Amino acid sequence: MIASLMTSQKQLTYLLILSLLPALAALAGCRKSETVALKVGALNITQSEFDKAFQNSGFPNDPASRQRFTEQYVNEKLILMEAERQGFDKDPRFLDEIQTLWEERLLKSAMLAKFEQSAGSIDATEEEVDQIYQESKTDSSLPAAPQVAKDKIRMMIVQEKQNQLLLRWIDSLRSQTKISINEQKLGLNK
Repeated sequence: MIASLMTSQKQLTYLLILSLLPALAALAGCRKSETVALKVGALNITQSEFDKAFQNSGFPNDPASRQRFTEQYVNEKLILMEAERQGFDKDPRFLDEIQTLWEERLLKSAMLAKFEQSAGSIDATEEEVDQIYQESKTDSSLPAAPQVAKDKIRMMIVQEKQNQLLLRWIDSLRSQTKISINEQKLGLNK
């Protein structure tokens, strides 16, 4: 019962997101200052949308490359429109993949923001580096050149401090959130 409710809730969330996308695209297309640069069926693509896609494509910026990109871009839009017409965008497997991708990107963004927020405060002191270097001189995995070895050690210390920061942040989030785990349902009982 709970699983079916969760599945229904998940499906409703997906449908809500998917139903909002065309509305947002329509609103974005309503800007009076933007002119339509490309039309594929009922799909209007503004100059700025096209330019952004072209810049992200990796194509060189010359007329021949722009022409090749335009053909590829139109073909992709045609295939996407056909996929939507056939309902692929509502397929549960597709929606699960989108959910997973969205969660991965959101996790990455949140963790990067946390690291950037404290970027200036995370560093390895010379004392820390020297201490580990002295303790690890016989370690064959370290480069032979002392400065290269110390740079590698510095990077390892910073990564460890970032991991500790992440763990403290997660502990803080856990302390602020009620978490209930049904060990039997999750198969965690020994």
